[in-house]
Amino acid sequence: MASVFDAPIPGQSLTDEPRNHPWERPPEISDPEEAIDFHINHLNKTNVMDNLLQVLQLGVPLAPLAKTIVTKAQMDGIHSVDVGLIVLPVVQEELKAIAEDSGIPFKMGDGDDEETKQRQREEEVKALVLERIKKLEGTKEDDEGVDLMRDVASGLGGMEDEMPMMEEETEAMPMEGEAPMEEQQPQMEQEAPVRSGLMARG
Repeated sequence: MASVFDAPIPGQSLTDEPRNHPWERPPEISDPEEAIDFHINHLNKTNVMDNLLQVLQLGVPLAPLAKTIVTKAQMDGIHSVDVGLIVLPVVQEELKAIAEDSGIPFKMGDGDDEETKQRQREEEVKALVLERIKKLEGTKEDDEGVDLMRDVASGLGGMEDEMPMMEEETEAMPMEGEAPMEEQQPQMEQEAPVRSGLMARG
C-alpha cells in the first residue's frame, strides 16, 4: 500500500511545467470515429492480439478490460475523456467479438449483481496476469501486447479496497487531576460500615 507521504502536496500541479503530461495537451484524435478506428486497429495488431487472448482466457471481465484500454488511451493523450465515453461501448463490443470468434468463454462484468463476485475474481485474475507477465518480461515476446497486460494488471490494482477499520476497545482516559479508573473504587466499599446502637457511641 502506498504511503500517505507519497501523495502530491496541495498546489503541486500549479508548480509543474504546463503541458508536461500527455493528458494536459490537446488530444491527438478528436473525432470519435477516428478514435474507434484507432482502438479496433490496435486491438487487432498481431503482437497485441496474442496477449489479449491470454488475458481473456484468464477470465478478465470485458467491461473493466474495455475501461482500462480506453483510460490508457486518454492518459496517453490519444483522445479526450468525452470521446472515451463514446467509444467505450464499441471497444467492449469489439472485445466481445474477439472472444466469441476465438471460442473463449467470457463475462461482461458490468451488472450490479456481478459486482461482488467480480471483485473476488479480480484478486485471482490479477495474480495470474502478473505471473504471466513475469514469464514474458525481458523476452522477445515483451512487446505492445505485454504492455497491454501490464495495463490490465494496473487497472485491476484499483480493486485494492481499504480494509474496514476495526473498532478498538479503548479505556476511558482520566480527566486532569482524576485518578485512573482502577484506583477509583467506590467509596462505599472502602469506608467502614456505619455502626449503630449503644456500642457505636464513643
